Amino acid sequence: MTRAIVIGGGIGGLTTAIALKQAGIDTVVFERTAEFKEAGSGLHLAINAMRGLKELGLAEGVIERCGTPVERMEFRDYRGKLLMLWPVSELAARFGLPAVGVTRTSLQALLAEGAGDALQLGAEVTSFEQDAEGVTVHLADGREERADFLVGADGIWSKTRIALLGDGEPHYSGYLTSRAVIEFDQALMPPGLFRQFWGRGQVFIAYRVADGRLYWVAATKLDDNGALDRRALLERYRTFADPVSAIIEATPDEVILAVDAKDRQPVKRWGDGRVTLLGDAAHPMSPTQGQGACQAIEDAVVLGKSLAQGGDVVQALRAYEERRIPRSAKFVKQARTIGRLGCWEAPFACGVRNQMMHLGGKAMYSRAAKEMSVEFDS
Repeated sequence: MTRAIVIGGGIGGLTTAIALKQAGIDTVVFERTAEFKEAGSGLHLAINAMRGLKELGLAEGVIERCGTPVERMEFRDYRGKLLMLWPVSELAARFGLPAVGVTRTSLQALLAEGAGDALQLGAEVTSFEQDAEGVTVHLADGREERADFLVGADGIWSKTRIALLGDGEPHYSGYLTSRAVIEFDQALMPPGLFRQFWGRGQVFIAYRVADGRLYWVAATKLDDNGALDRRALLERYRTFADPVSAIIEATPDEVILAVDAKDRQPVKRWGDGRVTLLGDAAHPMSPTQGQGACQAIEDAVVLGKSLAQGGDVVQALRAYEERRIPRSAKFVKQARTIGRLGCWEAPFACGVRNQMMHLGGKAMYSRAAKEMSVEFDS
């Protein structure tokens, strides 16, 4: 039986473990943290991600245990004027699966159950080397582990990527994302609604996740890396339409998580020999499309299918990369473009941007819908 080592127990790494196990591959996941903690972060699992989870038999569990289906997406200017309306429930009817808002923690817990005893917490990989027959990893506790191949799913600061590609630090996208998961009045922000407000150098997003809670993120242009407390956020977003100020006001300072938006330029190579990359280690992207975790899930499913066909492991890894690199690169570039639009501050430029969204809303929705149907149709 082929054996795999996965570095990283995030969304991509755990989904990979499940996909590989279902492909009949003995798998171990080394995650350096000793326990999973509440991250204070949400995820929008678009229908392409839910289709990937369905391939692994996980979609129903996500719907029942982890989140709230998204029925419509509203894009508004900061005063509240509607720019675009996407009837996401139509896509749900077409594909038989909804888009879902979840917390990262709840999804990670469900995936960890699926990974079972493959997951080893508190196990930090410090280095690896490969030869013609396999890969050896070295752990901080002195252990060595051997496998037929290695998957680096260790995030945007991936040590596996540095060893393979040596391409330096991620690129700062020019804005800070302040985010939190809170209890909030459903009358002011009902379930099923995903809402974005576009301002000048500021974008505010909110949607429901598990247990009736609300996830929100404020993307704020900052020339330098930094952080904004609740008072600073209230001041910056005080002119935004309801319920933005009420949402921020209802959020304790201590639950606000500040994360600089970073990405990397797409590359043409993810792997070498018996080693490959996956998720944010392979294609870190700005969060503007909500496709980071979704693309990691797609990666995992495609990797599992590629290896399930048997044959040469190295060829299977390259086939996975050949299929995934072009598609994920497209999302990286699109997310970077959307992030730049959100950083615009000049009133005239923002007006033009908003008018383009208003006039092109149907076409944008059609393109987005098409992307939901690509990866798992063949």
